[in-house]
Amino acid sequence: FFFSDKRQPQQLRVESFLFGLDDFEPNEFQPREALRESMLDWTKGQGLKMAVHGMGGTGKSSLAKDFMVGACEAPEVREDIGIFLRFHQLRNDYILLVPFLEEIIGGEKSSRSVGEDTSDEDLRDRVHAALKKLQGRWIITMDDVGTPESLVANEMMSKFPWTKGRVVVTTRSEAWSTKKGFQGLRVESMSEAEALALVRDRVHQWSFESDVEVMRFVTELGAFPLALSQACATCASDQVSFATPSDYIVRQKDQSEKLARWKRHAEGVG
Repeated sequence: FFFSDKRQPQQLRVESFLFGLDDFEPNEFQPREALRESMLDWTKGQGLKMAVHGMGGTGKSSLAKDFMVGACEAPEVREDIGIFLRFHQLRNDYILLVPFLEEIIGGEKSSRSVGEDTSDEDLRDRVHAALKKLQGRWIITMDDVGTPESLVANEMMSKFPWTKGRVVVTTRSEAWSTKKGFQGLRVESMSEAEALALVRDRVHQWSFESDVEVMRFVTELGAFPLALSQACATCASDQVSFATPSDYIVRQKDQSEKLARWKRHAEGVG
């Protein structure tokens, strides 16, 4: 986790507090401006819960991280604590989150440290108690959550979604958007303009290629942010040389055909 400056006109400097965002590099993220603006508009309204849903690879997690950094550093947004939690590693995140929150609260420190021996119930209660004291100051993203029904037997998620703050859920399940109090935001593949901008920004050796040629590359990958980012990283690598988008497409098709032949052979039908 890290701290960043948050300035308000004619006011003293205020810090914003960010947890779980160490791996987020804004310069490596292609902004989804329309979606980001929708989320920032949400912070100005009365609703406190949002479900960011869509297929895997559409960039839901990156969008949520980008939103949280921007929101917590924006003077016009009330919340100044941004917390990004990974649903499938929730216990590990809670162990780090408890001292993070208690340090913000300050005052008398708890005599009980948290660690591997701390029970799930105790971890959860410590998190809930800290969030209650910091009510109105936090935005929490719970990343990669399953269906609402899948949380029923999860002790760590008891009483979720929590009140007294803003909650974002990133999920493949559209069912969250129909739950009471939730506002839904669907994330789909990139627009042509967004995808083209991402490739132009990441693969500099293709700067002389026409938009038509670059869009062939985009179309081949379905304009999904994750697939595009990974492919661009490969194409921009010093260890792999793809002089043109067509070179990449030809190589991918060749590898796909080889894999298909291998599978047929393994199944005894080739």
